[in-house]
Amino acid sequence: MLKELWSDKFISNDKIRDKIVFNENLNVVLGADHAVNSIGKSTFLMIVDFVFGGDDYVEKTNYIIANVGHHSINYMFQFNSEKCYFSRNTEDYKKVLICNENYVPIDEIGIDKYRELLFEKYNIGLPYISFRNIVSRYFRVYGRDNSNEQRPLHVFPKEKTGLPVNSLIQLFNKYEPIDAYQRDVDYASDKKSAHNKAQKYTLIPSINKSTYIKNITEIKNLKLELEQIQYAKDDMIATSLDQTDEFIKLKIEHSKLKRARSSLFNEFEVVSRKIENSENQNNYEVLSDFFENVNVKRFEDINNFHTQIYQILINEFEESKEKIQIKIDNITENMLVLEKLMEATGYNQDVPKSLVQRISTISTAINRMKNENNQYDQSIEFKKILDEKKKDLFDVRKNITLELSSLLNKHMDTLNDKIYNGEKTPPQITFYDNNDYLFEVINDAGTGAKYRGMLIFDLVILDKTPLPAIIHDSFLYKNVEDQAVQEILKLYNTINKQVFISLDKIESYSDSAQSILKSNQVIYLSPNGNELFGKSWNKKKQS
Repeated sequence: MLKELWSDKFISNDKIRDKIVFNENLNVVLGADHAVNSIGKSTFLMIVDFVFGGDDYVEKTNYIIANVGHHSINYMFQFNSEKCYFSRNTEDYKKVLICNENYVPIDEIGIDKYRELLFEKYNIGLPYISFRNIVSRYFRVYGRDNSNEQRPLHVFPKEKTGLPVNSLIQLFNKYEPIDAYQRDVDYASDKKSAHNKAQKYTLIPSINKSTYIKNITEIKNLKLELEQIQYAKDDMIATSLDQTDEFIKLKIEHSKLKRARSSLFNEFEVVSRKIENSENQNNYEVLSDFFENVNVKRFEDINNFHTQIYQILINEFEESKEKIQIKIDNITENMLVLEKLMEATGYNQDVPKSLVQRISTISTAINRMKNENNQYDQSIEFKKILDEKKKDLFDVRKNITLELSSLLNKHMDTLNDKIYNGEKTPPQITFYDNNDYLFEVINDAGTGAKYRGMLIFDLVILDKTPLPAIIHDSFLYKNVEDQAVQEILKLYNTINKQVFISLDKIESYSDSAQSILKSNQVIYLSPNGNELFGKSWNKKKQS
């Protein structure tokens, strides 16, 4: 919880104010009884938002810097027994100083890390949602643009559709199934988008439905023409089935002979090489030039013996060669006979060139149109899958939003009955299209009823979720009945979380309501030196 806050720019009657100490539940910024403006009530609440990691105190109230100058806001959070001291300056507001108990800086962290630290220290423990996404929607201070009584989930008026509802679902920790279905939708959408881009850049064909239907008819006609061409081709190739069968038989036999002849050609070549390499002439006389007393005749006798044996082998090779040649000649004669028989069947293997070109043209056209239609079918399939995934997502969101609306409306009805003793209709929230919502008070379109409905809504959210605190500025109560405000003040004290509010002219409320306000007052502001900064700068200077 936020425990204390201090700045040397907080002045009361020319003196620096003491540290402002906060309560565990209701914390009231009390204004003067006569409802004076521009004394710092909203500014103080904006500073509370600032210490919870907001930026609007600097970015939306530049008139304060112009009149006060840059300054530091020192503050302490207490989490159980742990005290955490910080300081944040309006000039370098994207950093937060970590301090000791005397607010002497000992370290610094960036604003994002600081928000993560608060998320951790408050034990929020929710996936998919950030600390500021949680608190910023329910810190309703004048000037923050999140106080549209008909759009209480919006952090600013033109927030993208779906984000406010997503934030609520995430705050109730029911977003996980939606995230899973959303990822399926994103994947299907990416595939469809990639296919569309490929068509856009003509990487793949793109056609419309009329072309798709035309292609189907054209493919059918071309296939019929192809069949007719095939029939004509068959007539050219064989006048009858018997001729075709006879030709095929002869062709098979011719192929066998051709393979056998090829094998014999190889054998013939091998034998011929052996004969060519068989010549053997040796001159042993030269040995006497190198060796004395060499018996040359002995060498010649041995060689003659070998030559006789080799001559026998050569004769055998020659004989084998002649036999192979005879076989080759016989096979060749048989092949010639078969070729004449094949010619006699009347089977024509040659197809006219024009016919071949037409077959090629038709095949190309069929393939092109098939590809076009396949891509069209794929486009339809991608769209079908995406639509199915979207419907799955729609259904799961619908179930979750129905569950949430039932829960919220039930508890808002309970609180409303406590305020009005069951006599007035409660606020209710209705989700439509699963991404947007309608917030209203049943049968009551009055401004006060709508603001009262938003106050009740915030109390339910504070009570039923990890939201650590809410802020309600005084303008939210202006149109709400005094009796209702008194009862809402009592409800603030029943929730064990911090509520920061500002109010003035408390004499209009009952004694019990005034007692609640005064007992929970953390700072009192009034004109003539007791403004938040000890002065008001909205008065004209006297010349």
